[in-house]
Amino acid sequence: GHGALFQQYYLRVSDRLFYKNQITFIGTFSHHARQRGRAAEFRPRYEWLLSSVGYGGQLSYEPYTQSQQGAGGKGNEEISRRWRGGLFVQPEHWPRIACDFLRSRRTQSERGTGRERWDSYMVTWQPRSNVLSAGYSRQVRTSQGSRPDMVEIYRALASTERALPWHHRLSMGYNFDRTWNKQSSAVVGAQDQHAGTLSLLGDPLPAFNWFAQYSGRFLDVTRPGGIRERPTDHTATAAIGWTPAAVFNGSVSRYFEQTGRRQGEDGQRTDYWQGRATSEGRLYRQIRVFATAYRIVSSGAPKGMRYNDAYFLSFRGRPFRRTDWSAELSLGDRHGRQAERFGGNINIYARLEPLSSAQVQAGYTALVSAAELSAFHITEEGYNTNVQYVPADNMSLSGTWSIRRTRLATAKWSGAWSATGTYRWPSFANVSFNYSERQLSVPAGGTTPPKQARQPASLVASGTWWVGTSTTVTGQYARQTSNDGATTDNWGIGISTSF
Repeated sequence: GHGALFQQYYLRVSDRLFYKNQITFIGTFSHHARQRGRAAEFRPRYEWLLSSVGYGGQLSYEPYTQSQQGAGGKGNEEISRRWRGGLFVQPEHWPRIACDFLRSRRTQSERGTGRERWDSYMVTWQPRSNVLSAGYSRQVRTSQGSRPDMVEIYRALASTERALPWHHRLSMGYNFDRTWNKQSSAVVGAQDQHAGTLSLLGDPLPAFNWFAQYSGRFLDVTRPGGIRERPTDHTATAAIGWTPAAVFNGSVSRYFEQTGRRQGEDGQRTDYWQGRATSEGRLYRQIRVFATAYRIVSSGAPKGMRYNDAYFLSFRGRPFRRTDWSAELSLGDRHGRQAERFGGNINIYARLEPLSSAQVQAGYTALVSAAELSAFHITEEGYNTNVQYVPADNMSLSGTWSIRRTRLATAKWSGAWSATGTYRWPSFANVSFNYSERQLSVPAGGTTPPKQARQPASLVASGTWWVGTSTTVTGQYARQTSNDGATTDNWGIGISTSF
């Protein structure tokens, strides 16, 4: 086989100008030498940062050229140049004003005739809790033998937030976009979009809180051929919460969504209510219990009114010293379905600390289903174990093992295990390793027992060496084994210094 090399270099220089201006330059340089038949890539990124009291800004530049061998031995080339920047001014006791821009140029073809240009500008004014923005963007694509395509977008945004009496808060927002699709300067499509949001939340009484939100989008679309559409979308949400005691709370909410007709297809409607009740408290010693139940009622669907129920129960605690455990049970009831009407989950977890330097974690999960409450069966289950051993502050070892199996007609299982270790010489260096392997059983027909198939295994070893107080050398080695037994080796080394 043929190897590949990836290198990355990082440079950061920072200084102060006129005592209160912090100027920073960051350079990132990536080099990727690919396999045979593809040219190497070199991608630099230059970034300048300015920060001070009352103003600041940033500017970045990314120029790179990517080449590769095309059909017939011809070389394909992609040339990209991207500028991105922003500047804000916020004097004391004055609103914040910010300007952002993006300018991108890309050429991609054998002779350099395919081009893409993208320009975007945005100005934002923030007086107190209000935000006002205006922007413009343009994207032009040109390819050999075709007319240039251009998309222009003008954008305006406004939002505000206000505190109201009786512990209420009001938020409002408006967004307008005008989009033109052009070919050779001729408009072939256009769209105006008006979008607004309105939300109100509050807790006027000690045991009650409520929330309501509405958003609407109004479109005026002109498609090629003079076809005009004016779809309208609406979304509304409302909820009321009740907390009569510290161990109990309940809520009722409603969600409504209506989309307009588009391109000859009817819109869709979603409408449902949800009721929820939750209780939490201490059961025994340090064991806490948490229970919740809710029902969702859907209306307006083609099948009429439907409803689903769900229940959740959990126990968590530390009944004994050096022992933590939890058990969670959940059950869903999809009314109206005969097959697999009920579905549930079982999760059990325990953590033991037999020694101050060691701990063991074990868990069990299962998926269950049934057509009737008296006929539950397990469809999938899993076991997992993790062991950690830390004999000293500079040394740690850990291992994991897991297995998962299905209990269907084609029963199968999959397992995995891994081992990890680290060791550190104080103020000098550290090393670490990780080895993992998977196994899978392949179902066989008839009475033949399942076969075991070895899955990919991997080994990763790394080390770090501190050379003095300002230089660090890192190295890494990785070996990957595939299903057919083939191996892939990767080496890497890095040097970081500051001055």
